[in-house]
Amino acid sequence: MGYDAANLGGGSTDVAIDDGAADTIEGGTGADTIAGGRGADSLSGGDDADTFVIHDNFGNDTISGGEGGIDDDVIDLSAMTGPVTVSFTGDEAGTITDGTDTITFSEIEQVITTDQADIVDATGKAGTGGISVDTRSGNDTITGGNGDDTIVAGDGDDNVDGGSGADRVEGGAGADTVSGGGGSDTLIGGAGDDSLNGGGNADSIEGGDGQDTIQGGAGGDTIDGGAGADSIEGGGGNDFIRHAVGGDTVDGGAGSDTIYGGFAPGDDDAVLRGGDGNDSIVTYGANDTVFGDAGNDTIVGDAGNESFDGGADDDDIWGGDGDDTITGGTGRDTVEGGAGNDSLSGGDGDDVFVYAQAEGADTITDFNFGNSGAIGDGDTTNNDFIDLSGFYDRVGELREDFDDDGVLNQSNSTANGGDVDYSDNAQMDASNNLTFQGASRDSFTADNTGVVCFAKGMRIATPRGPRAVESLEAGDVVCTHSGALLPLVWTGKTELALQSGHRDPRRTPVRIKPVSGGGNRALLVSPQHCMLMTLSDGSEAFARARHLAEETKLASYALSRPRVSYVHLCLARHDILICEGRPSESFYPGRWALRSLPEPDLGRLLRAVPTVRPGAGETGYGPRAAPILARHEIRKLTAAGTLAFAPLAMPDTPVQVAR
Repeated sequence: MGYDAANLGGGSTDVAIDDGAADTIEGGTGADTIAGGRGADSLSGGDDADTFVIHDNFGNDTISGGEGGIDDDVIDLSAMTGPVTVSFTGDEAGTITDGTDTITFSEIEQVITTDQADIVDATGKAGTGGISVDTRSGNDTITGGNGDDTIVAGDGDDNVDGGSGADRVEGGAGADTVSGGGGSDTLIGGAGDDSLNGGGNADSIEGGDGQDTIQGGAGGDTIDGGAGADSIEGGGGNDFIRHAVGGDTVDGGAGSDTIYGGFAPGDDDAVLRGGDGNDSIVTYGANDTVFGDAGNDTIVGDAGNESFDGGADDDDIWGGDGDDTITGGTGRDTVEGGAGNDSLSGGDGDDVFVYAQAEGADTITDFNFGNSGAIGDGDTTNNDFIDLSGFYDRVGELREDFDDDGVLNQSNSTANGGDVDYSDNAQMDASNNLTFQGASRDSFTADNTGVVCFAKGMRIATPRGPRAVESLEAGDVVCTHSGALLPLVWTGKTELALQSGHRDPRRTPVRIKPVSGGGNRALLVSPQHCMLMTLSDGSEAFARARHLAEETKLASYALSRPRVSYVHLCLARHDILICEGRPSESFYPGRWALRSLPEPDLGRLLRAVPTVRPGAGETGYGPRAAPILARHEIRKLTAAGTLAFAPLAMPDTPVQVAR
């Protein structure tokens, strides 16, 4: 006969009946543990968190967990000695079979399977709720449904597909194959050589120990390879890949990815690829090989003898400590070796090389190779650049140093017949120096940063009348094109020797046509200096002096001067001064201009204008007072006869001095 317990009452109760008959058990309230045994049993947990323990030969049972109270009902199959198949047909409902007997269950929140090769299938499940299963050990096959599933695969070589929904899958020990499917999933491989695929959306994936193969799939994934020589591919989206240790191979794939190398010194060497997109790659303490691939990448090295290749587009690469090999690739790259004896190559494009004091004996293999324009065309952006202003006061010193042994190491004692004193410069020596392969003394110019300046002797409009530019000092008040009276905050000067009769668009001053009447003279300015022009529609824009000399009859190069002194006048903000009756720009401390200044002048400027930040893409000074016309625009306007110097716009009575 069967056992009929219509209600076991309140409180927690353990019930185990194995009489082989068709028993009916109802747990009532409380956290009950019920084992029906053999026979076609009907088991009901009632309220609260109940556990149904199933053994071999369980019979064709019906189990209802109940929904009242603390609703966390579990079917526990761990005592069985053979595998089972669990099929979910609805939310918290389905069947369990061992091939002979079948359990039909409902209102069950979790199923714990056997230590055998179990099968869990929720593909045919109706409803949107997730499943929760723990398959323990054994080589299990688990397929989630369309909800947010929680799957603990346990030990063994498991095969798990989370299906749609935001799933959490823990592979446990063993060589697991896990696919998150749709949704933002969390995948944890655990120990063993796992294969993890996040699928669509933004997934979180942890490889754990072992040599894992990880694919993030579409979406912005977060991936942690863990210990072991892993193979990681971020896939689409802006991925974050961290803790790539143990000789990992990483490919960020499409998207702007962030990749971190090993987090401990001595981690095995890794191969890191950014893939397409504007990637950020940071290494740590190993001899890593890094490829930025396509996109404007940022690559930061650390200790170790590393190899970096920026790939296509405009990359920013810093080698860190160690003897690194850096190639910028195509595009306008910024390359700095850092400490150690580095080999630097900008590759194709107009690249920027950075060298600081005590950064080792670096070699630049392709300085001025791959430039988009001639080195003497006056355009600061169409050739390679290196900032050596802290090491040399004059380009003559640099050239003489290069000529004596082919290395920039401050080994020369004279330049242009005079003594050289490097005591006030940043120091180079036998251990800290620069070698330029394929370069000559003519590869180095003094004005390749496009410093804006007036020539000595030019007169600037002030409230007290015109004054020679070289007589002005910080604090002196000058007139502006708008009529405002503004104090200078900084002045500087650059002295250059010129080759008489030779036109050098980087150095040779430009003579601006004088204003008719009024006693004004021709204005002499540096080639990069901007003059204010007026256009046919009445708008105003800047034109560089070298472009006016080369494309118009409004200016020409002053070829007969053996020397020139350029004076720089800086205001608190960029503005338009009046020089020899012409509206002309004040000094603009842009990125390239700052690089050319000797350290004492740069220090004074930074104290005078604290917002300026040397080395930044935008230095913090603020916008220019007017847009700058490109060469082709000047050529077109000149052909149309619509380009002219802007007339003075000062009022008869200047406004109050601005302080």
